[in-house]
Amino acid sequence: MSGAPLSMQEQRSWKRSWPPLLEALVAAGLGGLWMSLEFGLPRTGERVDVLLIGMRQDGVLVTVVVELKQWTKADVVVGDGLWIYAGDRVVAHPAWQVAGYEHYLREWVDPGPREFEVRGLWCCTTPLRN
Repeated sequence: MSGAPLSMQEQRSWKRSWPPLLEALVAAGLGGLWMSLEFGLPRTGERVDVLLIGMRQDGVLVTVVVELKQWTKADVVVGDGLWIYAGDRVVAHPAWQVAGYEHYLREWVDPGPREFEVRGLWCCTTPLRN
């Protein structure tokens, strides 16, 4: 982060989303992963909510982009499904957002001599409705 003051909404969101994510990772036996919270993608102004990094048993480096949403109401915009009504605004579908982060990491991050696998997921506290 750039050192900008955190809004109360952002602080509240983090307090609600990060502990359950950590609990789920530990319960799944993934407590040893490296985790970056609010990972800034260089030269984009974008931040990934959570970036998990680990290594498969065969030595391949794996990065998982995690986008966390805490919407109280969300509806898919009629049409192509790439947009969501979230509260009082229209935003990109989280899957589209995650896909963009994955693409960035594949295209702009040099893993060095290692193989590098990028995956992504999003979690929402409210089911999306059509």
